[in-house]
Amino acid sequence: MLSRLAQLAAAVALAAAVGCSQGSVRREELTAPATPADTGAAVAVVHDDLAGWADVEQGVGGDAAHGKSLVARYECNRCHAGTGQPAPSFDRQCVGCHKVIKAETLPFPKDKLEAWSVATRHFITTPSLATTGRTLRASWIASFLEEPVKIRPHQEEWMPRLAISKSDARDIAAFLTAGTEAPHEAASAGDVARGKAIATRKGCLVCHAFTGASTASVAPEVPGVTPEKLARGIEQAPDLRLARQRVRPDVMVKWIEDPTAVRADAEMPALGLTEEEARDVAAYVLREPLSPLPLAEPPITRLPVLERRVSYEEVAARVFRKSCTHCHADPGPNGDPGPGSTGGFGFAARGVQLLSFRGTQLGYFAGGGARKSLSSREPALERWGGSRLVAALVARHEETSGRPVSEVRGMPMGLPGLSAEEIQLVETWVSQGAKE
Repeated sequence: MLSRLAQLAAAVALAAAVGCSQGSVRREELTAPATPADTGAAVAVVHDDLAGWADVEQGVGGDAAHGKSLVARYECNRCHAGTGQPAPSFDRQCVGCHKVIKAETLPFPKDKLEAWSVATRHFITTPSLATTGRTLRASWIASFLEEPVKIRPHQEEWMPRLAISKSDARDIAAFLTAGTEAPHEAASAGDVARGKAIATRKGCLVCHAFTGASTASVAPEVPGVTPEKLARGIEQAPDLRLARQRVRPDVMVKWIEDPTAVRADAEMPALGLTEEEARDVAAYVLREPLSPLPLAEPPITRLPVLERRVSYEEVAARVFRKSCTHCHADPGPNGDPGPGSTGGFGFAARGVQLLSFRGTQLGYFAGGGARKSLSSREPALERWGGSRLVAALVARHEETSGRPVSEVRGMPMGLPGLSAEEIQLVETWVSQGAKE
């Protein structure tokens, strides 16, 4: 993923360089088809009224002390620093383990590390939670924990959809924002048009998407960094459309002017803006009219099962070992087999093991200690394929389209759904009796 973004970053830098004499070159023109805003089509626009936002935030409530205990219960420290909890044992450090596998520093043969890296290439970089409350709104944190949305358009990972109740989400948000300055209404000064020109010229939109917003016809300046570093910036930069609900308006100007003055661990660079320029950019981010989002993608259309025989080994090679087995491994001498097997992140142990054919035949813990087959049909899951295994794969597409399925958790958790052809392969194997 990063190497592809590095190539994109190099292309963006080159386009910006030639753009100085040939007019504006937008990142969207290199990565995506034109939107209604690009084509000049008449569309409705969305205006977010931020008046009274501070009262909304102060009314969120929540028990910060209980939120601290919930951060431990949901094992946020397996992926995030800054939780206030001690680091877990190495075999339960998801991000830490992924990093050392990528770096090939574990004492295992290179071929084994390369094989593992296929399934652990995601969740390498995650934000620290130590200072999130300085910039993020408690109301947004709470809603995001309940139903995660995609924040970073160029990153494949999402925050996993955990089984967090509304009250628990509110308490965790209270903990993460405890001790920060009380929200207060921010001055509405700043010129949207000037901010649009500054944000475009200074290269803000080289890294950030701003879905539904128009951009100025000026050539962007690209930061003088390596393509790899620029690629990381593109990968980590959030869509600015979410800023109106996500970011505290009362710190927006200071954040744009000097991010590290707000959060010492900020990745976003200071662009040398004056306070007046920062106010103008904040006005653009917070008040630029936005065209409506496109309709959610329809649920994935399942393909007919294949007529040829499909073996476990084919499914394992093409699907399980690429997306599943790092969380659904078999117990053994190499450490924790993953939260999909032994439990974690607030979920009870389900005992799902996909690393071996024998493991798949053990099924899953359905409750009360009894095991149930992953491939048997369940009436409640017919709409999504019938079996627990297939339904989980289909449900992930429902989740990413904004329609979470209460009957089953979508898989792979926190990642894009599998392709229709991959689901077809799994469903064919299941329909043939899930044989070796």
